[in-house]
Amino acid sequence: MISRPSLITSLSCIVLLSDLTASGCMRAQTPNQWVVPAGFQVSVFADSVGNAREMALGPRGTVFVGSWIGNVYAIIDRNGDHKADRVMVIAKGLDQPNGVAMHNGALYVATKSKILRFDDIEQHLDAPPTPVVVRDNLPNPNQ
Repeated sequence: MISRPSLITSLSCIVLLSDLTASGCMRAQTPNQWVVPAGFQVSVFADSVGNAREMALGPRGTVFVGSWIGNVYAIIDRNGDHKADRVMVIAKGLDQPNGVAMHNGALYVATKSKILRFDDIEQHLDAPPTPVVVRDNLPNPNQ
């Protein structure tokens, strides 16, 4: 079984890869071939998340992904086979939601101009709550 830190490292290589990433993954010259550090392997977890930017892992195992196209996704692996069983859009129309983080069961989403919080999000994936605006004056060079 893959531990959570290993899973996130592997996902980072797949979703956020350019030619060389900070995690050490490199894209090969031919499609569908990857060069990764010893002890790592590459597999597709979810392939229907466009323009993925950052990820956060919820306490119940949901992977949250912000994307440049304005969506935030929840990716669920119900059976533990390390492949997405369900990909859901939990927010759309946001201004480049790139940063995502979990804290005390809430999902925090950073956009170009604000920080949003989705309280108790893993309990409400089918009907996500209206986000709470944590801060709406970004960037703010005076603070």
